Amino acid sequence: MPKRVFDRTLNGTGLLLISLISIVIGLQILSRWVFNPYFGFGLAWTTGLSQMLLVYVTFVGAALASRDREHVRIKFFFKYFPDRVTQVMGILQALLISIFLIILIIGCLQRAAAVAGQQYHVLPTYPLLNSAGLYWIAAVGSMLMLAYSFRDLYEAVTDFPEHLREQEDE
Repeated sequence: MPKRVFDRTLNGTGLLLISLISIVIGLQILSRWVFNPYFGFGLAWTTGLSQMLLVYVTFVGAALASRDREHVRIKFFFKYFPDRVTQVMGILQALLISIFLIILIIGCLQRAAAVAGQQYHVLPTYPLLNSAGLYWIAAVGSMLMLAYSFRDLYEAVTDFPEHLREQEDE
């Protein structure tokens, strides 16, 4: 039950972010082509907010892709190896991804601390709208991906990971 609630929350967050970025980009187009030429004013904040939302969408989407095992993987050769070799390769793959994500999380947290409070474009300095917000969402998205990577590692160690042999439809 909690897994379903978490999955729905993550799906809802992704949907909300996609909706927000669509609205902001629509306002940006209106501002550039209607408000500015005909009324003499524009919405300067739309550029910065759309860029920030793009980063948010990227990392929430990456977490969703990790959950569903939709990231790019080279699975073609796995079907030619024995089960034990495929299992070891699955463990190695999950370990390398986990190490990369841990390094990314540490770097994001360090950068977030270094730029805390700095304004991003013309956006107000609210916690998730300042420069540190970009690094915080990258860290949170990476933590979610790390949790899914640990899931894959656990499955690879305890049982043969069938998802490594699954082939996409041609």
